[in-house]
Amino acid sequence: MALGHCGAVASWFVRPSVRRHGASADDPVCQRRRDHERKAIRRILFAILLAVTLLTSYVSGAEGADEVYLRGSAGPYRGRVIDAKTKAPIAGAIVVAVWYEDVSALVPKNTRFYDAVEVVSDNQGYFVVDAPDIERRAPQRTRFPWLTIFKPEYTYYTGWLASAADQFRRQKKSLLGTVELVSISHLNKKNQLRQLPSGLPTTDVPREKYPRFIKALEYQREILSR
Repeated sequence: MALGHCGAVASWFVRPSVRRHGASADDPVCQRRRDHERKAIRRILFAILLAVTLLTSYVSGAEGADEVYLRGSAGPYRGRVIDAKTKAPIAGAIVVAVWYEDVSALVPKNTRFYDAVEVVSDNQGYFVVDAPDIERRAPQRTRFPWLTIFKPEYTYYTGWLASAADQFRRQKKSLLGTVELVSISHLNKKNQLRQLPSGLPTTDVPREKYPRFIKALEYQREILSR
C-alpha cells in the first residue's frame, strides 16, 4: 500500500500551504512513525540540555576556582606550629609546601605536581615558606601551596595554612596562620605508629624535594617498630 503523508510530529516546520495529505493520522503505521519521531526529538533535546548543563557547570567552576590560584608572588607564607594543649611552640617541625597545577580539562579536572620546598620551624615554632621564583614562573592555574607538617610524637597536619582570601593578602599579615598539633607521646608504640603519615598526600612529589621529612618519618617508624 502506498503510504501518504502521516503528519510529522515536527510539522510546525512545514508551511500549511505545502503540507501533503494522504494516510489517516490514525493509521497504525503513522502512529508508530510519530512515536519514533517524538523519541528522537526527546533524545536530541536531552543531549542539548546535558551539554548546556555541563558547560554552565564548567564555566561556573572555573570562575570560582580562580580564587584558589596564584596571582604572581605576593610574598612569603609565615606560619607557626604549637602544641594543641599547652600552646607551647613546637621547634623542629618539618613543613613541606607543595604547589599543584590544574591541567585544563572538562571532566574530570586533572591536577599535577608543579614544585615543592621544605622548611623547619624555629625554636619559637615559627616557619617561613618563601619561594618567589617558584611562584613568579608558575603556570597560570597553579594553586596555593598545600602544606604537610610533621613532628615526631605529634599528629601531623595537611592542608592550607589559611583561607584563599588571607593568602592573597599575606603581605599585610605578620603571621598567616597557626597550626596546632596534638601530642601522642602518651600512646604506646603501636598506636603511635598508626598515627604516622604514610607520606605526602600525593606520590608524584620527587623525594629530593623533602629529604628531612623522609628521614624523620623513616627514623620514627624504625623506633616505633622495635
